[in-house]
Amino acid sequence: YEFKVSWLQDEKKEVVYIMETKDSGKKDENGEEVLDVSFTVKGQMSKAEFGEGSLESINDMHGLSLNFILFNPAYKFIFSEIELKDGDKTNFAGMGVVKITGKEKIAGREGLVCQFLQKDDSDKEQLTVEWVIDPALGFPLRTKTYENGEQQSQCELVKYGN
Repeated sequence: YEFKVSWLQDEKKEVVYIMETKDSGKKDENGEEVLDVSFTVKGQMSKAEFGEGSLESINDMHGLSLNFILFNPAYKFIFSEIELKDGDKTNFAGMGVVKITGKEKIAGREGLVCQFLQKDDSDKEQLTVEWVIDPALGFPLRTKTYENGEQQSQCELVKYGN
């Protein structure tokens, strides 16, 4: 799996997260195959940036875990409470509304477009987060975050499988 993460604020930054799985040749106590899972994070920075406090620069480039970027834990419970069906709309009293607005294909996988809307100070619904979720996978194919109507970041699956 390969994800491209973009932060779109003042200075656009991009990082690639790669998750690779290989058969370990082992089985667990229940007889299930055990996988070796590894993560690689790739990004670019100038030599000058790398030279001045390189650990801090690297942390600035990709300090968040892929799990948090894809699916902020604060929103996980929402999807445990709703059935993912095209056209569905679920209201979470005091938090917001999740609308399923259609389907989209990303990296060869099809997912449902789920939008999370919250009311702003003027009581108008604002798009906060949009996910494209393939119910067969344990993670979104794409996550976009918004603030005041402007997209702030995006994490998208760009490669699935070999």
